[in-house]
Amino acid sequence: LMLRVGFRAPALKLVLYIYIIYTYIQRRKIPFTWLLVVSSLILIIVGILGYFRLESGLTSNIALIFRIGIWRVFVNNLSVLNKIIDLFPASEPYMLGKSYLIDATTLLPGSQPHFGFWLKDRLGLTFDGGGVTQTVIGELYLNWSWIGVLVGMFILGILFRQLFRILTQKNPATTSNLVLMTLFSTSLMGIVSSGILLVLLFDTLPLVIVFVVYLFCVRVSLSLLRSNKTSINCTSASL
Repeated sequence: LMLRVGFRAPALKLVLYIYIIYTYIQRRKIPFTWLLVVSSLILIIVGILGYFRLESGLTSNIALIFRIGIWRVFVNNLSVLNKIIDLFPASEPYMLGKSYLIDATTLLPGSQPHFGFWLKDRLGLTFDGGGVTQTVIGELYLNWSWIGVLVGMFILGILFRQLFRILTQKNPATTSNLVLMTLFSTSLMGIVSSGILLVLLFDTLPLVIVFVVYLFCVRVSLSLLRSNKTSINCTSASL
């Protein structure tokens, strides 16, 4: 179902969520060998889907699949970052936060392209599909120059460290905190390639909302179960 929306990442991340949570609950540790196997499997799937997207067909060339997967994960973002550094401020002035406003307008009804489409046009790129992924460094740079990169990454580091400290106060971690840590870490890592606001709005926030609603439903169910047991006990006692 997730693959049919046209994006590979949500479906592959779901596999990663399930593996991390299930393995940790069962063993209290994640075996390195199996982690390597799952990571390689995800990399192969990224390569297969990437090749299918570009060539409208599949291939049995495993080396080519790995190259596409590795290029997508490690090379593509660095290439875009180099183009951003060449573009700002030589051809475009620093945006001073306007990129975040463009991303925020995607919440409005109708067609509201995110900042990646705007940047794709300015960079002169013409590939099929969506916009470019400007990376968090590129996003901070095109808004606030190198000072923004230093200050922004420092602030992000403090915020993530505090979030980690809050979720790991209980040792061993509760299942709820484990699920939250997994959702936060595997969704917020998208900030590395896609910037800050879009990941928070359309990746992390929906997952957290679903999890909070789930916890609420569990508590309501337990409360109803306890009340039913109480009423049954009272009826038995009166009889």
